[in-house]
Amino acid sequence: MFQITDLVNYEEDSSFSPCIPFLFGIEQCTKGHSYGPRIRDYILIHFVLSGKGSVDVDGTTYILSSGQAFIIPANSKCSYTVDRTDPWEYCWVAFYASSDILPLLLPVPSSPYIHQNINVQYIKNIILRMISRQFSFQKNAYAEKEFNSEHLHLTTNFDVAFSFDMTASLYQILSYLITRNKGISTEKEQRLQDIRKYMDCYYNEPIQVKTIAREFSIHPNYLTSLFKSAFGISPKQYIINKRISAACNFLETSNHSIRDIAYMVGYENQLEFSQIFKKAVGKSPHCLS
Repeated sequence: MFQITDLVNYEEDSSFSPCIPFLFGIEQCTKGHSYGPRIRDYILIHFVLSGKGSVDVDGTTYILSSGQAFIIPANSKCSYTVDRTDPWEYCWVAFYASSDILPLLLPVPSSPYIHQNINVQYIKNIILRMISRQFSFQKNAYAEKEFNSEHLHLTTNFDVAFSFDMTASLYQILSYLITRNKGISTEKEQRLQDIRKYMDCYYNEPIQVKTIAREFSIHPNYLTSLFKSAFGISPKQYIINKRISAACNFLETSNHSIRDIAYMVGYENQLEFSQIFKKAVGKSPHCLS
């Protein structure tokens, strides 16, 4: 059996928040075309497929050309102008999200909004796939004409299934950009973070260090050494702390029995739970129930 767990969505203190697609589009601009200034309440990303142009964000101008992507944060004053000799063709995606997502998307600090060497054809294909699904060109002469001229904007959509498809396509694009930024962390650091998140997810099951080590194909002793060096605590104690914290919350906010709470936080034996709880908290769980 193979299983993949989404630890990002599970993690309660994660900075991740859902992103909601709003606009997708593609356009071949005319020479010297300009637009704006405008302030939007959503994040907008342009992908330059060919040609050149410039974008002004909050008074700073950026020159763009083929293979680059430009991120425009929400609530920024923005305008753009197409090159007079080599007008750009570009596609875009706009979406609503909290400010937490923006740092994950931004490239290097020296060029905070511009991504270099983007596989723009990959992005274009994602958008064209949605366009081809939304329209039947053989039955819609207007859509076919617009598509052929490459001046097609996706129409307003009230199809729930297609809305899900738009969301999937948005996440595919965002995943591509975020993956490009992940080179900052070393492989070992990333593995340790994955191990910690795994324990956050499964602390309430009867897992042991050897179980975790086997899950991540690492020797238990080496796992303990790496984890303690990175987080200042052994993996065993980390799991205990998570369980006791959860148990305290259940004891203070629910009517569950101590036996049930012991099971809910990963202990099959109530006596063992009570002993570990008293050692960690300094008093019996009965005092909080």
